[in-house]
Amino acid sequence: MSAFVEFDDVDEFSASVVGQPGSRVFFLNARSGPHRVTLRCQKQQVKAIAMYLRHLLSDLPPPEHRPTPTPIDS
Repeated sequence: MSAFVEFDDVDEFSASVVGQPGSRVFFLNARSGPHRVTLRCQKQQVKAIAMYLRHLLSDLPPPEHRPTPTPIDS
């Protein structure tokens, strides 16, 4: 089975785990409004994505230097 889901804006992104060490199952979770997606994945995949996001966020300017969002005119 394959599916493609694209969110323009992600409201929440998290990782979760179920089970005891040695038999754990890892998940990545994303939410955009009422839509949620959960992906089962490998421990190494969760670690790689966390490292990537940490690097990405460290490149952002400090909050006081970020532009303020403005409403989009329709």
